[in-house]
Amino acid sequence: MKWKFLLLSIFVLSVAIFAQTIDLWVMSQCPYGAQAKNVLYQVLMPVGARFNLPVKIHYILNYDEQTGEFHSLHGNKEVEEDVRQMIIQKYFPDKFWCYLISRNSHFYDSLWVKDARICGLDVNIIGNLMETDGYNLAIAQAKITDSLGIDASPTLFIDGVQIRNWAGDFPSLFMMIRSKWMDIFPEQALPQCIDDNDCIPESNDYIAYCENGKCISELAPLVKLTIILPDTTFGNVSRAMIKIFQSLFPKLSIQYVEYDSKKGKKLVKLFGVEKLPAYIFDSDIQNDRNYSRIKENLLPLRTPNKLWYMVKPEMVEISYYLNRPEKEYEIAIFVMSDCPFSVALEESLLAIGNTDNITLHYIVQKDSVTGEFKSLHGEEELDENRTQIVIQKYFPDKFWEYLSCANESDFSDTCITYVGIDTDSLQKLVELYSDSLLSEDAELCENLGIFGSPTVLWQNRQIVIGNDNLNKLLDVSVINGKCQEE
Repeated sequence: MKWKFLLLSIFVLSVAIFAQTIDLWVMSQCPYGAQAKNVLYQVLMPVGARFNLPVKIHYILNYDEQTGEFHSLHGNKEVEEDVRQMIIQKYFPDKFWCYLISRNSHFYDSLWVKDARICGLDVNIIGNLMETDGYNLAIAQAKITDSLGIDASPTLFIDGVQIRNWAGDFPSLFMMIRSKWMDIFPEQALPQCIDDNDCIPESNDYIAYCENGKCISELAPLVKLTIILPDTTFGNVSRAMIKIFQSLFPKLSIQYVEYDSKKGKKLVKLFGVEKLPAYIFDSDIQNDRNYSRIKENLLPLRTPNKLWYMVKPEMVEISYYLNRPEKEYEIAIFVMSDCPFSVALEESLLAIGNTDNITLHYIVQKDSVTGEFKSLHGEEELDENRTQIVIQKYFPDKFWEYLSCANESDFSDTCITYVGIDTDSLQKLVELYSDSLLSEDAELCENLGIFGSPTVLWQNRQIVIGNDNLNKLLDVSVINGKCQEE
């Protein structure tokens, strides 16, 4: 371990003396981004206190001007946490790193409140600032993200110069810093690189990798990708997914094929595609060194004359299901009864009286061993899910009236009586049938890969993506967001 402490000391000294600005771009729920923030904190903060180093954290966001929505690789929950961290960094800079390091210990969940309180932050004030200032901060970050072309977390800039291909680990960062300030480090003492992340490609058409302590740069091989497009009436292909592939494979050639075109139908049949969009790589992907980084997420497909690789459906934001029977004008909404975004959508539908042909399904998880159910917001939500699913099944004429009351009240028993349902009779039905009904919904959610509330399924086939498309279909406009199961 002595070498590590020696490198650490030299690194801290070099950065303290020479660096003027340090900018780190991350996604708040990216494990590599969390690691990078922790490394910077451990290494730079002691020096920063003495030398007043300006360390700034930025967030990788995409903004869709047509829909007015923000997107991040790990979903809406990540967007929300990004904005929360922007607010804390701007208004409470003295508490920012305390919150950040605490939050990084469990960045994958929604339990941010305890981190805020540990660091002496008022959660109500943060919530209010997110409503009043969050949008403008997010817009600014999205514009800078786009202008700089940043899509990888972490991305580090020192004095305005990008330190390329850093994955957030200490040794790689040290090697990159060494190349920036060569006069500090004896040339013979260290290898040119430790791993591929230490090496910078000559240009966008090249790849660079580390071999026997030396960086080797060579022309990137051509990688061909076919994307079978879904029906885009109420959605489109994820830009984030395409950007990831473009960052991995510099010479990526993309062919877009409509699923209902002659060629699309042939490919769907050839590869047995059931969910769209489908991302299918030619076998030449094996020639690229970055193939090893994603091969576990690829499904090999053999045709009579060739080998292909399809990205596993569970890794893709699915928006269209080919093999489900089309049910004309039917709308299914997948919800969690205590999710504020679900409640907002339900209230909007009730306000305009637009509840015809709509069925609610409840997003729950069932343990295959114990048979127990889990819901994101806990036991109270699970109990309310049971009540709602039974009322929808056995008292359909009273369901939306009950929902209207229950969404505004903390006392569901009062609402049951209010809509004219006998409490004892309902309780018996809940005991008899709620488990089987929830089991059906749990299986449906699992099969469709739906874990975010609310999610709208049109005609049993197409996921409605974005607020504009929701407005187009249902004539409602609601707060954009989802409650997301892991």
